[in-house]
Amino acid sequence: MAQWQTLSDRINTVAPSATLAVDSKAKAMKAAGLDVVGFGAGEPNFPTPANVVKAAADACLDPKNYKYTPTPGLPELREAIAAKMLRDSGYEVNADQVVVTNGGKQAVSQSLSSDVGMYPSMTSASSNATSFCVICSFCLI
Repeated sequence: MAQWQTLSDRINTVAPSATLAVDSKAKAMKAAGLDVVGFGAGEPNFPTPANVVKAAADACLDPKNYKYTPTPGLPELREAIAAKMLRDSGYEVNADQVVVTNGGKQAVSQSLSSDVGMYPSMTSASSNATSFCVICSFCLI
């Protein structure tokens, strides 16, 4: 029996995140006093703006937010995203076409998991999309 076991053989095929490995190395180098510019995780190099922190804190104190959200996201957030898409990109979408996720990896993973069976094979056009490649592999199993 292995020291570390997973819930399924499927998860054993997923390699550790190269992005997080690079990010961890950069953070360790910074902690050691080296001058490092990290290009790993894509985190912003500035603090969250105060108005965003305040809005998040206020939302935490509002009882209407004490329940689970609808699966595709809060309706008002989906409407705001649709409006931003039109304003910034000129692309019109309805709020009911918007699904809120925790990030890009979750969005790609859920999208591919839902319909990847339609494709016999997939490739990534971008060699820097390490997470995309792992997600594709996982979904094809």
